[in-house]
Amino acid sequence: MKYMIVLLLVVSLSVLSAGKREKAQAYDIGHEAIQLIEKGKYDRAMDLLNKAMELDPEHWLYPYEYALCLYQLEKNEPCRIMLDSLVKHGIENPRIYQLLGNCEAKLGNFKRSVAIYENGIKKYPDAGRLYMELALSKIATEEYDEAETLFETGIIVQPALDLNYYHLAKYYHESNEIFWSAYFAENYLLLTYDSFKFEEISKLLWKNYKYLAKNKSDLDKYLDTAKNLKPITKYVASLKKELKPFKTIEELTKIRKKLVEGITKDKELTDYGYFKHLKAVLSSNHLQEYDFWIFAANNISELQSWFKNNSKKYIDFEKWNQKNRLKYSQTDLIITKNQYLMQNQLTIKQSIKK
Repeated sequence: MKYMIVLLLVVSLSVLSAGKREKAQAYDIGHEAIQLIEKGKYDRAMDLLNKAMELDPEHWLYPYEYALCLYQLEKNEPCRIMLDSLVKHGIENPRIYQLLGNCEAKLGNFKRSVAIYENGIKKYPDAGRLYMELALSKIATEEYDEAETLFETGIIVQPALDLNYYHLAKYYHESNEIFWSAYFAENYLLLTYDSFKFEEISKLLWKNYKYLAKNKSDLDKYLDTAKNLKPITKYVASLKKELKPFKTIEELTKIRKKLVEGITKDKELTDYGYFKHLKAVLSSNHLQEYDFWIFAANNISELQSWFKNNSKKYIDFEKWNQKNRLKYSQTDLIITKNQYLMQNQLTIKQSIKK
């Protein structure tokens, strides 16, 4: 009897060990497939993902990445069928709901697309990407106020996700809310690792500063709308005081040096994640390098010329920046245009989950 028990334990342990090995193999194969997807080699990636799914059929990532390949190849119906099947079988993740909703939209099923995002939010109320997709759906139907609220809610529930900052920066620029566009644009640049969108938003931020420097009276409306939002009132007042027209990145860095030195002396401002990060940049003595980093796309030749005399400082900044990128936590104080403050985050999140 004892012999049988020992044998069963040995068999069970060997099965568990084999299961771990298979999952580890699936992980390595899946990682290789994702690298191929990033290079646009979808067919080769799908072959590897099939192997990963055989080795670890319960993990959501491999079928999701396979469906993503189908989506990129414009095979929307097979993509929809695969993702729908995953949801029905309980293999779920916010990304699956996001891609399924996108797929339905591509197929022209807009109502179903919206329903999928809404169902996803019910299951994953902290998934900022689903609020973003729902907001984009509202923009498509010209429901702009709802879209704005959804983007902001996405930031509240998942402040570390860069996507909602990206869309708000563009949305506010297009709706002539230039101050708020600049605020969300810089937040996006601090959070993202997407080099293409980084360049796009860097140019947008430059345009915003150019506009505000020439139209300082336009800042008055943000003082009026920020009566109950002292941090923004103070920030806008500092912008109005320090901003002036500029032509080069270096000229802008001098303006921003005075601006950042002023606002980071204020304890009430540096309680908020964005201003706290600017204070850290200033304390590291890398503010000029930081500004060249976020504005370089606007004048590459100036960057190259400046870099010849400042290469060591910039390399030191890059090392610092890699270790000190902005990483919003769930407890950081974050401001949005409609006065959602992260200090009220728990209340807001509780109401969202209801």
